[in-house]
Amino acid sequence: STLTLFVFGTTPGSGYDQYITEALTLDNTTLSVSGAKLQLGAEYNLIDVTGMSPVSGEFNGFSESDYYVLGNQLVSLSYVGGDGNDVVLRVIKNDNKFFVKANLGNRGLSDGLSWDTAFSTLQDALAVAPNGSEIWVAQGVYYPDEGTNQVNDSLFSIFELVPGVSLYGGFVGDETDLNARDPFTHLTILSGDIDGNDINTDDNGVAENVDHIQGANTYQILNGEAVDTSVMFDGFIVTAGDSVNRGAGMNCGTASIGPAINQVMFIGNRADDRGAATVGCTQQVSNTQYINNEAGDLAGAVLANGGYMESVVFEGNFASIQAGALLNSSDLLTIINGSFIGNSNGQGAGGAIRGDADLYIESSLFLGNKGKDGGAIRMITTHDLELVNVTITGNRATGKGGGIYSNGSGGLSVINSIIWNNQDNSGLGTMDASILYEFGLVNNQWSLIQGWGTTGNFNLDEDPLFYADTDPSDAPTVVGNSRLVIGSPALNAGNNAAVITQLDLDGEDRIQDTTGEMGAFEGMVFVTGYGSGLHVVDASDPTRPV
Repeated sequence: STLTLFVFGTTPGSGYDQYITEALTLDNTTLSVSGAKLQLGAEYNLIDVTGMSPVSGEFNGFSESDYYVLGNQLVSLSYVGGDGNDVVLRVIKNDNKFFVKANLGNRGLSDGLSWDTAFSTLQDALAVAPNGSEIWVAQGVYYPDEGTNQVNDSLFSIFELVPGVSLYGGFVGDETDLNARDPFTHLTILSGDIDGNDINTDDNGVAENVDHIQGANTYQILNGEAVDTSVMFDGFIVTAGDSVNRGAGMNCGTASIGPAINQVMFIGNRADDRGAATVGCTQQVSNTQYINNEAGDLAGAVLANGGYMESVVFEGNFASIQAGALLNSSDLLTIINGSFIGNSNGQGAGGAIRGDADLYIESSLFLGNKGKDGGAIRMITTHDLELVNVTITGNRATGKGGGIYSNGSGGLSVINSIIWNNQDNSGLGTMDASILYEFGLVNNQWSLIQGWGTTGNFNLDEDPLFYADTDPSDAPTVVGNSRLVIGSPALNAGNNAAVITQLDLDGEDRIQDTTGEMGAFEGMVFVTGYGSGLHVVDASDPTRPV
């Protein structure tokens, strides 16, 4: 059953509905409160129990004195209010935010309701934050074994994301506006270094690579299996998880679940099995980096279950067997504006990506990756790969297909793309070193693919004139700059109709003249230059691709 009460003022009966009863038993009963905005600091005696007996039971989802969000206001509900056995609603604050600030120590009051009374551990905020609330976390390092009811140095300690509760990092610790934070300056770090002995020579609390992990680190830093993309996880660095299984950074399981992820760096996480940075957690990802993560089996950084990723960087990730950066295991995965640079595997398929399900990739770069079969990408069985405005260069396969390899029946579509200067066991820059599809059909249009000639719709096979070539024999490597210079045949040579995203990999307009370019980058590179469509490159360091 449901008890619905309306609030228009603070006077019982005339200002808000009040239920009066001699005794009250709640058994699978839902409370619904609606109407005008509640008054801060007010108490609403919703149910006046005139008898002497205490209230029996609780409303569904409303425990004694816990916090709840009603109409974006934080409230609590008591069953011992009024004259001792009334149901009373109290308005705690006129917003839905909890605050966390590291290293505050014992300051007396610490209820998390303001920056001045912020919790000092993230676990304390997660323990009380109700559905519909937000947690704002100031700069600093936070460990999952710290907080009320946590076990110090427990390898099983983990931050459990809460349904309906979004987390935002990157604050100084005095902001009132979410847009005032800066996650790239005010680093908010969730670390698995619970015993505090990882190598950290710059004292920033970040494991820059897995070799910096020392001693016993927590197996998983975050668990996102209980939430969906209505929950934001935004503005954090996740580092130094060390799993004996999967998902050392964040585990969202094998279903299509997990939070929306934005402005996050997963760096220096290690897993004995798969997905060192995340397992799943790819349904909605943006502006996120996966750096120097390592898996003992497959998927050095991410074991994906389909989804959507935009403006992501995968750099320096490693898998001992296959899929140096990412393995898509089920459902279509769309990647827009992705950079896959210097990833590798030890002995198997896909230096950067292995596709066990369909992939759509647009405005993206694969540079300096290394694997056995498929230096950049390896597709499996019947699954399709579609590339639009993608640059694949400087990748190396010790076996087949320096750029892309498949021995399955799935198809490959290549549009507005450049595949150049890749290497495999057939040589450097050969047809097979660019693409080797042993059974599936390849449809290439408006593309420049080394060794594939000019047959088909508006295809090219000549030097695209990158600013700085990448030597595939050095892969895995981050050296090179695949932006186009003046005179490149790939300038103004694409097909506008194939473009979905409006921005290139640099975040500039995809179509700047009447016709867009081939490859990931729009416009031309000058060491110095002015005007629309010119990328100004620092002459002292012109080789970085992003």
